[in-house]
Amino acid sequence: MHQLSKRLFILAVAICLWLPVPSSFAQSERTGALDLEEWRQLADRAETVLDAAAASDSSLLVLRLELQEWMERARAAQGTSQREVSLLETRIDALDNRDEASASTEEIEELRSELTAELAQAEAPLRFAGLVAEWSSGLILEIDATLRKRRESRLFSSGPSPLIPGAWPAAFTHLVDQFGDLRREVAESLSSPAQRQVLRQNWPGVAALLLMGLFLLTAARAWIARSIAAASTRLALKGSVGAVGIESFLTGFVLPVAGVHLLAGAVGKADILLLTADIATETVPNMAIAVFGASWLGNALFSDKGVPVFTGRPSPGWATSARLVTVLAGWVIALRLLADSMLQGVDELNSVAVVIGFPILTAGSTALYLLGRRLSEQIAARTSGDTDTGVADLVLAGLALAVRVGAVVGLLAGAAGFSTGARMLVFSSLLTLALVGFALVLHAVAADLLSKAVRRFNGESARDRSGLISVAVGIVVFAGAIPELAIIWGATDKELSEIWSLILNGVQIGGQQFTIYSLLTFIVVVVAGYAGTKLVQKILSGSVLPETDLEVGAQAAITTGVGYVGVILAVVVGVSVAGLDLTNLAIVAGALSVGIGFGLQAVVSNFVSGIILLIERPINVGDWVQAGGVSGTVRRISVRSTVIETFDRAAVVVPNTDLMSGQVTNWTLTDRICRTIVPVGVAYGTDTRKVEQLLLEIAAEHPSVLKDPAPGVMFMRFGADALEFELRAILDDTNQFLRAKSDLNFAIAERFEREGISIPFPQRDVWIRNANETDADNPADKISIGEKD
Repeated sequence: MHQLSKRLFILAVAICLWLPVPSSFAQSERTGALDLEEWRQLADRAETVLDAAAASDSSLLVLRLELQEWMERARAAQGTSQREVSLLETRIDALDNRDEASASTEEIEELRSELTAELAQAEAPLRFAGLVAEWSSGLILEIDATLRKRRESRLFSSGPSPLIPGAWPAAFTHLVDQFGDLRREVAESLSSPAQRQVLRQNWPGVAALLLMGLFLLTAARAWIARSIAAASTRLALKGSVGAVGIESFLTGFVLPVAGVHLLAGAVGKADILLLTADIATETVPNMAIAVFGASWLGNALFSDKGVPVFTGRPSPGWATSARLVTVLAGWVIALRLLADSMLQGVDELNSVAVVIGFPILTAGSTALYLLGRRLSEQIAARTSGDTDTGVADLVLAGLALAVRVGAVVGLLAGAAGFSTGARMLVFSSLLTLALVGFALVLHAVAADLLSKAVRRFNGESARDRSGLISVAVGIVVFAGAIPELAIIWGATDKELSEIWSLILNGVQIGGQQFTIYSLLTFIVVVVAGYAGTKLVQKILSGSVLPETDLEVGAQAAITTGVGYVGVILAVVVGVSVAGLDLTNLAIVAGALSVGIGFGLQAVVSNFVSGIILLIERPINVGDWVQAGGVSGTVRRISVRSTVIETFDRAAVVVPNTDLMSGQVTNWTLTDRICRTIVPVGVAYGTDTRKVEQLLLEIAAEHPSVLKDPAPGVMFMRFGADALEFELRAILDDTNQFLRAKSDLNFAIAERFEREGISIPFPQRDVWIRNANETDADNPADKISIGEKD
């Protein structure tokens, strides 16, 4: 049977679980001594089978599995022996460095001889384990090469053309016989007393499976939809991409597929099918995956109520046409699975198999071409008029062109008799489109949910990081699709297992082995520590610190300090938990630090200055400061810079070094009390004591002016135009400085006007001298300006 059923099942599992690698990739270590005679028998048998080149693929796979187990055992024994050898070598080196006065020479030589003998005995298993590991690896590579050549040979092998009419009657007769056998088997099972007895014994289980399957196919879908709608409303996710995607996935794919699996289980439990039981219990569920999966993808990608992956519509009927073609592709894959099940035991290049498969191949090629065309139309409509096309659009455009070419080539190859290669090309392309479509939906749903969770955790006013989250989710999703894509195009679990083993072994840098497990452990610990630090900061700033008597600036400093300490601890713990020994990298890091230090002097200086600012707190969040020609309120203090919001609502980023080395005026460091000075000029001849009394009354009436210390009036000087006074008052809030000064000016103007006190101003008279006699070429002689008070 063709491997399409297996690939479709793996794709469905990937859709449901989205595991980056199959579970069979997990490596099991076997320890224990290696038997030389047993290994020789296995190696001789493997070389004999490979030399004969007559073993079946299944026999070669079994042999490969045995060699793989031996290679794993050899590597485990190699590690154990290497540790023993290293320990013995260390003890021998210690003897060479031992002080001869502490022990007799005879004792040292005797102990050295014993250790040398033990070392020779320990090195023998080490060499044997290395030999077994290398030998088994070579045999595995040879088996893989043999299997690969066989697969390539089958792909390019030709058989009879399905267009030859002579093969049509045999194919038609085979189909009729298959359906006739199925009908007779069901009739005989129902008429057999033994089978009816089995059915009567199993009817409770059969009825339960039938009822559960029918429930999942009917009422459960509406109930799940209502439950998701209610939950999304409570979580403020109603109508979001994440809620819509989850609802459509559960109701359109998971529930119906599970329902069909239960119905197939009921048929299997009824035991009414014997020879064709695999069609009902295995093929039909896989067909359900294809049909419902295609229907769900079509609605999710191309429906107005689906996930907005493809925005815009090239034409009014484009979305409907794309959904219908997607559903057609699902039914074509389902028919291919049914045909493979009915043609079990028939060679792929047999005329019967070729003729039966060609109509399905034709339908699959048609669906593949139409899907590629619809995708090309969407990309063309979305990028029309844009001079800069995104990478994703370029990749999708290339994929659309590739599948259209593949559809034509596959159909022509199938008509020429290359049915195996044609079927591989067409149906693997269809499954690739399905995988890409699911990855796009998963990316949109996961990015939306994660963005909303981060925004809710950080607050609605926090910086929008949806773009960064979308990129990160995209990398994870499409990286996870690579193994499934390889399986769709014919890669075996064993080949991927070898690649995964190489990834797990990691790379060695500076004497330290960096593996994927250590890297993932480090990332998980650091991310968890960072999230925990953010949570602690949120609790401190929102619940704990506001209940204390600390100032706002002190609260901000404590919260920021906790954040830096938490991140540093997370990194240190991550390195420790991951088992990374960075001592071997100390020399390299020291050499790099010299060069990096020159380039990052300003950054380090700002960092140190930021730490000092947080500890000494000469300025705090919320203070009104004046530094470097900038005046405003401190909004944030970080380790590199401080953000000052001016009164024009402009955010000015000031390096911390400037705040530490320059002069900074902090109007609110100790308290918010400040002094305002209002200059006032009155005309000569005015009663100065009356002016003093009026100004004091005006100051006393203002609510922001403190009574103690009391405001004062200073007679400053006899000015050129006026008698100059200053009203000096202490205000209770620096933030009201400008408002209070403006109010006092308004009050002075109104009160002086009522009291008849004039406020003089300079006057200028323009004198025109000898206007008729001035030199026309000398404008300076025409007008001279003088002053008159």
